[in-house]
Amino acid sequence: MHCVPKKGGFTVVENDENKLILTRLVTGWRICIDYHKLNEATRKDHFPLPFMDQMLEILAGNEYYCFLDGFSVTFILSIVPKDQRRGTTFRYPLWNVLPFVALFLLVRLARASSKGVDKAKVDVIAKLNHHSQSPLKELGVFLVTPGWRVCIDYRKLNEATRKDHFPLPFMDQMLERLSGNEYYCFLDGFSGYFQITIDPKDQEKTTFRYPYGIFSYCRMPFGLCIAPCKFQRCMMAIFHDMIEKTMEVFMDNFSIFGNSFRTCLSHLDKMLKRCEDTNLCLNWEKSHFMVKEGIVLGHKISKNGIKVDKAKVDVIAKLPHPTTVKGIRSFLGYARFYRRFIQDFLKIA
Repeated sequence: MHCVPKKGGFTVVENDENKLILTRLVTGWRICIDYHKLNEATRKDHFPLPFMDQMLEILAGNEYYCFLDGFSVTFILSIVPKDQRRGTTFRYPLWNVLPFVALFLLVRLARASSKGVDKAKVDVIAKLNHHSQSPLKELGVFLVTPGWRVCIDYRKLNEATRKDHFPLPFMDQMLERLSGNEYYCFLDGFSGYFQITIDPKDQEKTTFRYPYGIFSYCRMPFGLCIAPCKFQRCMMAIFHDMIEKTMEVFMDNFSIFGNSFRTCLSHLDKMLKRCEDTNLCLNWEKSHFMVKEGIVLGHKISKNGIKVDKAKVDVIAKLPHPTTVKGIRSFLGYARFYRRFIQDFLKIA
């Protein structure tokens, strides 16, 4: 069976072969009003329409479908009373308005008979509008490490951002201070930049569109040009009296060291106490406690000194031979990471 809509109702026809019946409902004339000036003065709402390609991919591949169409479309939404007279007023000859007034009264009467259905629609729409204005924290950004990450193109925002040139630690000097100790604890921060809150007045600058609404970050996201410097500055402020003495910090990688088990344990206790005081969260799944060697920034650190990470060397050794200038530069970038272990590296390069 198939329901074919027509003016004033619909007709039920047989459709034994389940073919698609093309239909077109002609409901008569529509009112067209020139709202150009009102639109120019209206604050825009950039709530996105669904991405057509993604929607079609999700729909394709199913066995059966039901296609429905909303009635009166935008007339479902009511206008705030204070904006009705001010914004949507228009002039029209009285003798031509009477049929529309009668139609309006009939529609209101039909809506009154289905008050429960209208209330359900309004509740859903109200939730969608509220959800579109909510910050990203309401989505629950508690991602596990191996899951997906949100990637947003912030290039235009980065161009207009005043840069922060706070330096990252010198890797060679940090590795030298770490090497030669008996015990180590390697800890990793949880969710990285998301532990740093953004000033409420700057949150709207991180606004981005998504198929289900418009959101802005309330915590510092990945992709901002100042994120690494701001994060390192924050970590330095938290552990300023412990760095180079009992621990080293490179972004969200924390390395605690000690010449004896008791000393290293004491340094670890002090560091964890500081994390509790500042609400800094750690990822226990990526942490290692009281070990005699470990990997820090691609280097193997132990009491015997600094060595290369064999896994990284194997990756570099298996790289395809470069055939272009760009490929050569990329290979030299990989090899330069271990230049301190290659004698006369600059001459060879």
